[in-house]
Amino acid sequence: MDKRILLIIALCNAAAISIFFMKRASAAHAAPSPHFVIDKDQIYVGDSVTFTDNTQGAISWKWDFGDKEPSFKKRGTHTFLDIGKHRVTVTITGSTFGPLVDSSKEILVLAVAPKIPIDTVKPVVEVPKPEKKAPAPEAHNKPHPHPHSGGGDDALPTDNGPTEIKK
Repeated sequence: MDKRILLIIALCNAAAISIFFMKRASAAHAAPSPHFVIDKDQIYVGDSVTFTDNTQGAISWKWDFGDKEPSFKKRGTHTFLDIGKHRVTVTITGSTFGPLVDSSKEILVLAVAPKIPIDTVKPVVEVPKPEKKAPAPEAHNKPHPHPHSGGGDDALPTDNGPTEIKK
């Protein structure tokens, strides 16, 4: 074989190996896909959501909640005060990649249901009031003293003044 052909084959192999390692190295430094989580996608006005970014290699964050109240934390909470749909966007930066944007999360904020004052709510179950019972019939048959009674075993002593005792 000619030395020139061997040299060409060697150079082609070296080029192929170099290209392989360059692609592998650039893939290692490529920006990851942004990945963030919001704990609720539907809330009421005045409620809060918790947000967290889980992007590998991120070192800074800027959250936009669509209401001019940004956050610069990896994780936190945000309270929505306006009804409607809000698009949540996070811009992240990493040590090996520039700014990335992920704006795929949407939150629906509903109006608060009116609260009914407790004193205007009627009870669901009414407890019946107990009926007054008439005295048992035998209660009227018992002997009891009358002030005009002529005495007897069932007569009560009256207070007619001092009693005279005879000896």
